[in-house]
Amino acid sequence: MTEVTRVVVTGAAGQIGYSILQPLALGHAFGLDHPIHIVLFDLPRCEDVMKGVQLELEDLASPVLMGTTIATTSELAFKDADFIICLAGLLVVLENMTRAMAISKNKIIYEAHGKAINEFAKKTCKILVVANPCNSMCLVLSQNAPSIPPQNFSSMSRLDQNRIQSMVATKVGVSTKFVKGVCVWGNHASSMVPDVSHSHVILDGKSIKSKDVITDDAFWKSFTPDVQERAMLVVKYRKNTSALSSAIAAVNHIHDWVCGTPEGYYSSMGVWSDGSYGAPTGVFFSFPCICKDGKWSIVKGLTVCKEIQEKLKITGEDLLQEKKDMFP
Repeated sequence: MTEVTRVVVTGAAGQIGYSILQPLALGHAFGLDHPIHIVLFDLPRCEDVMKGVQLELEDLASPVLMGTTIATTSELAFKDADFIICLAGLLVVLENMTRAMAISKNKIIYEAHGKAINEFAKKTCKILVVANPCNSMCLVLSQNAPSIPPQNFSSMSRLDQNRIQSMVATKVGVSTKFVKGVCVWGNHASSMVPDVSHSHVILDGKSIKSKDVITDDAFWKSFTPDVQERAMLVVKYRKNTSALSSAIAAVNHIHDWVCGTPEGYYSSMGVWSDGSYGAPTGVFFSFPCICKDGKWSIVKGLTVCKEIQEKLKITGEDLLQEKKDMFP
């Protein structure tokens, strides 16, 4: 029998936590035949909420959910963890604070979590940071958990990739499964770089470049700002964060990382930069990646146009500035 994977969800009582637990418990992240044990971790004042969610998880009668645990301390939460999904943190878009303020306040949370992960989690543990600013919080976690390789940490940019894929598919009028090769570079911030230059749409069995299929100049002119501003648009109408789409993006991210990237697709992931494509090192930078056997690798050899190169430089400088602000 496959060994049970112990999966910790921090901020489990929150909106994204509630949204992610159902697909997680039903096997959509780690595999439909892979047994998991879910640890719900949040503040002590959230314990009753977690108890209610725990009952709902049991009522799913999922064949892969082997058990649940409620934790209000870091030791209980991270003890022997195999995978940690980090949702905890102040929400920038809802708390009416600047990004710099959010970095300062969330850094305190992630320093503490990093030290606890370093002490209690398995050294093979993988960690996905969803809470924003996710690239920088991923760096804080990694810096405070030196016994775990930086390659085991990743920040989420998959939501932006999903947005791109959906926008292109909707414009063409096809299923998203027929849109391949879209990706996101850099920081999950206003400087992020959505990229369709390597993407294709499958039409009548033929693979055609996205920009050859969509010839509407107005669509492409507003494309990048539309992707960058999508989260704020959700907040404007919903009066809350984009919990559902964030949760599914996290599930997509984990599934590709653990089970492998489907052929012809990229997995946009914030990973420990090796300097590829002129990106700065020493930061978590989103690259187009391919995952296999539980490991990611940056897609090499892509031709990057001058416009994208310039944007990569800007988003890289953005990440370096955030790093400087956190570790002066």
